[in-house]
Amino acid sequence: MAHRRFKRELTVSSAELFGEELRFYRELASYTQEELGKLLHCSRTNITRYETGQRRMPPELVEKADELLNTGGALRRLWGKVDWNAQVEHPDWFQTHADMESEALGARVYQCGYMHGLLQCREYA
Repeated sequence: MAHRRFKRELTVSSAELFGEELRFYRELASYTQEELGKLLHCSRTNITRYETGQRRMPPELVEKADELLNTGGALRRLWGKVDWNAQVEHPDWFQTHADMESEALGARVYQCGYMHGLLQCREYA
């Protein structure tokens, strides 16, 4: 039977709590990360990131995981209560853009015949 691995410190985020529950149910069903990844059609690396709270699990995968792991809807309910925007890690290729966006003061774009979404006002739309 699977057992929960409790850390000595408190869980930092609700995403990590979701990951701990996913790992608990996966171990209870006697699946490895690789086996669960194959059943959900994703990589072992993604399962690891879901279990550590580093990446948001897509809702369709949560549905499939709920059925495969026989959680009775626990993962789905918990997934709906997680604040996924609190500490989402961006993919490596996107992190530079996210950093630049957080420092940006404005956007200067010239495009003939196209109004940038950030610049649209109610009267224009």
